[in-house]
Amino acid sequence: PQCNEGEFKCSYPRCVRSEFRCDGDDDCGDWSDEVECPTKVAGGSCAQGEFRCTSGKCISLKWRCDDEKDCEGGEDEENCEKTVPRTCGPDEYECKAKYCILKTWVCDGVQDCAQGEDEDGCVITCDPETQFSCNALNE
Repeated sequence: PQCNEGEFKCSYPRCVRSEFRCDGDDDCGDWSDEVECPTKVAGGSCAQGEFRCTSGKCISLKWRCDDEKDCEGGEDEENCEKTVPRTCGPDEYECKAKYCILKTWVCDGVQDCAQGEDEDGCVITCDPETQFSCNALNE
């Protein structure tokens, strides 16, 4: 697919938001968003807008205090002031872990929620003319 401005094109035919590139998570489903990323040296500093894990890994500040452990030791979830959880927007789906993903990611064949519930209850249908082009539908 053609990706929009602000998106990264995965090797697998899918687009993810550019900010998910090199964030340490497999957002593409094939790890192509984590290939050829600049390495972070333990003890070094992270770029502006990033949080440094104890391991030296840098993650986006957006992932700090989001109730999901992105650092190996979970330190990105420590010393967080508990706030009222945000409500997902009309174009978002709320995962059981209380974070939001885009509704277009539901039934796309890639587990984006921690427990994979965005792929539960999806019916796979195949195009009879091509037999290799499949779409997942949430019914």
